[in-house]
Amino acid sequence: MKIHRAKPQAKLITSSFRHRKPLCGFRETLKYLVLGLIVFGTPSQVLATRPFPPAIFVNDDFMFVAGFSWADQDDNVLIVRSMNKCASFSMADLGIDLYTEMSTAGYRWYQNAIGYVTTLVSDDGSPSRLVFYFRHRSGKDTTIDMQTLQPIELSAFHRTALNKRTVTDAGILLQSKVDRDRLTGVIHLGQLGAEEYLPRLQGLLNDPATYLRITQDSRESVYYIREAAELAIRLIREHQSANKELELPEGQAETIDSAIESRLRKILQENSTSENDSQ
Repeated sequence: MKIHRAKPQAKLITSSFRHRKPLCGFRETLKYLVLGLIVFGTPSQVLATRPFPPAIFVNDDFMFVAGFSWADQDDNVLIVRSMNKCASFSMADLGIDLYTEMSTAGYRWYQNAIGYVTTLVSDDGSPSRLVFYFRHRSGKDTTIDMQTLQPIELSAFHRTALNKRTVTDAGILLQSKVDRDRLTGVIHLGQLGAEEYLPRLQGLLNDPATYLRITQDSRESVYYIREAAELAIRLIREHQSANKELELPEGQAETIDSAIESRLRKILQENSTSENDSQ
């Protein structure tokens, strides 16, 4: 058998090594060991960059949705697969700016995003749809029909339903021990004007998560979840005031939502500009 053939080889290698004389003494061995660690160990630590891992949004027996940080030649970063079809989408398809997402570890387009598969229940008697809903941290969203694997437009009824589901998911993330998850929850709750989460967001004004911001002139610790919570609270209060100011007749809810959305986007843009200036 193969096992018996391998044994003589192992013995031969061992016996040949056993008869060799030591190449050097203890001090020489230690010197070569230290030099080896310097030569082989240091470059790998300095030059290596850990890429962003893929984001698996859905993975079961019937469907698979994943995002990738390195785009291929066609810039296909989101892969959606159902039972008998497969489609890929670029950041342009998702309405995401390619250049603002770039970093040394790949494209970070899916960080702090929320994505899930759900059923859109019909409000007019038409058949229900199984869809994948993706919401970027900027507030831009994409809905993909899991039967045709094509993007679809949402009605006001379905958008309201998806917003409620997203708020629920974001609220659950606030309980996470992972800093990035808490940040994700804070971002989306603020953008969606989730008033019921104001007390929880105010509690995150004391969140301990930090990162080191290095500029040309200074180094400082940034409490980034606290900053995100401050912005979220501001957005929710803007949402509340916009609701009071835009009291339109029943049936014009979509117009109200559009006006609120434009105001919130303006606030986000101003905040993003100020962050870039500070860096």
